[in-house]
Amino acid sequence: MHTLGQITKPPKQGFKRTIAYIGSPSAWSFGLFVFFTIILSAISFLTDAVSQNNFTPTWFAVSGAAFAPPLIIGMLYKSLFLNRRVAKTRFFLNLLVAALAGASRNVSVGLFALWAGIDVNSLWQFRVGGGAFMGIVLYVQWALVNGSKLEYLDSLESLSKIQTRLAAARREIPEQLTELNEALQERTRLAIFPQIQSIRELLGDAGNVGAVLEKLKFTLSNQIRPMMAEIAASQPKPFEIQNLKRFKSIKSSLPERFSLRDKINLGWSSFLETLGVSIWLWVYKSPNGLLDNLAIFTIYSVVLLIFKYSISGRKKLPRFNAIAYTLFAGLVASSSNVIYIYLVLGFDPGRSIMFAGFAMLSGVISPIILMLLAVRVERRNEIETQISADLLSLAKENSLFAQKVWVFKKRWLLVLHGSVQSALTAALARLQSNEEVTPVVLQLVKQDLNRAELAVNADLKEVIDLDSGLRELREVWDGICDLKVQVSSRATRAIERSTDSSFCVNEIVKEAVSNAVRHGDATQATVVIDRTADDSLSIEVTNNGRELAKEIDLGIGSEMLNEICLDWNLAQEKNQVRLTAELAVKL
Repeated sequence: MHTLGQITKPPKQGFKRTIAYIGSPSAWSFGLFVFFTIILSAISFLTDAVSQNNFTPTWFAVSGAAFAPPLIIGMLYKSLFLNRRVAKTRFFLNLLVAALAGASRNVSVGLFALWAGIDVNSLWQFRVGGGAFMGIVLYVQWALVNGSKLEYLDSLESLSKIQTRLAAARREIPEQLTELNEALQERTRLAIFPQIQSIRELLGDAGNVGAVLEKLKFTLSNQIRPMMAEIAASQPKPFEIQNLKRFKSIKSSLPERFSLRDKINLGWSSFLETLGVSIWLWVYKSPNGLLDNLAIFTIYSVVLLIFKYSISGRKKLPRFNAIAYTLFAGLVASSSNVIYIYLVLGFDPGRSIMFAGFAMLSGVISPIILMLLAVRVERRNEIETQISADLLSLAKENSLFAQKVWVFKKRWLLVLHGSVQSALTAALARLQSNEEVTPVVLQLVKQDLNRAELAVNADLKEVIDLDSGLRELREVWDGICDLKVQVSSRATRAIERSTDSSFCVNEIVKEAVSNAVRHGDATQATVVIDRTADDSLSIEVTNNGRELAKEIDLGIGSEMLNEICLDWNLAQEKNQVRLTAELAVKL
């Protein structure tokens, strides 16, 4: 079976994509450090300054100095390992280094604070464990955003390349066919015309028949036949655009307008909100235990749910409005948890403010990040769908080009094999079969040479009538194989628009029926030609011949199908052998 390449997307790729994002070496960038710095600075301010009600400027100096260890760890990891040992993904190692960076930062804060005399808690186990946990959480968030951005740009670049190739294919088909035609004719003229002229000159002397015979044999053996073999073996080349520059000015910003309801992720947003608060509820022993965590999750989910379904599912919002709405929804949902923390949990003002800060931080950032991911994933899926469609279009353009080249080669081979070779062979036979070369024989030989020259200069635009071809095929096999042919009206209209497709269908059917009789002793065959899509035909030939051998030797017929069909298959079905082929046609 022969198939042309195209993109196939598995139904569920979310998990694999997530693993790839997290394991990607490209996530380790300066942007990751900036993201770490902003979020961990806010966390440090809430846990150290706010919770202890100690707003001394020393805390800011301590927090800033504590970013040196994770920065050094990240730089060493990238320069000494990632850049030197190329690998597509390092999922667990990336998480381990992120945990180490987060823990080193928290421990550094504790050490600097202890040195400065401003740390009163000294929660070292929590600093190590919490720092490692936050390092992983922040790295995963960044890796998802960064990975979706890079994959979006890669998909966009792939789409542009394919569309450029498609446009080039449509532009270059006529030019390449003309060049091929002219090149073949010029090559044949250069190979044959000097030989014919030399033969004419030798014919001027009737006594030099031996030299004429040698020249004719040389032309047939060393010029015509090798050229025919080379033309038959050549394959059409697909259209490629070389040296395309990478996109340097493409931005991965959100679309101008998009639907928002399906981009608000209730489950993960609520989970991240709860996670951001529950750690501290556990550290400071919330009065109701897990019930407080459940309450935080439920309150946030319900409020966000109300906002989510207050938006029309079909309406597309402007980009700025969608971002503002998501921020507002996250702000209101997290503010509801702030009210619960203040009214129900009964912590002192410093810790209540700290809890409120974490609730706001998690509750506002999470839906924005998830919305950004959802928009990019949706857009990337649209691009990949377009890539699949354009690849199929490109395959059909190449298939149509292959048909034209194949038809041209077939007709040219018929000219070389039939007109040119037969004319020169006839001249050779006349000279060999006559003991005495009379003026009449010489004149006939010259006429043979003229026919060869005319054939080389012939216009290869013969129109093939499919109805006549199929009728002739039935007559050929009459009494040997009962042949039935069905051609739908849609297929007929498509074939009438393209003489190349008509020629190809005729040859495919001839080859299929001939093989069925010669190799399978078939006595019955049915041909069904239909139009499965606007730009493709299906050809189905079934016969009652012998079962197919387990191993089939592919010959000239298979090469023809490979060259001109989008797809084809030969299979045994119960008591029948069935050939199915898909052929591109002009719109």
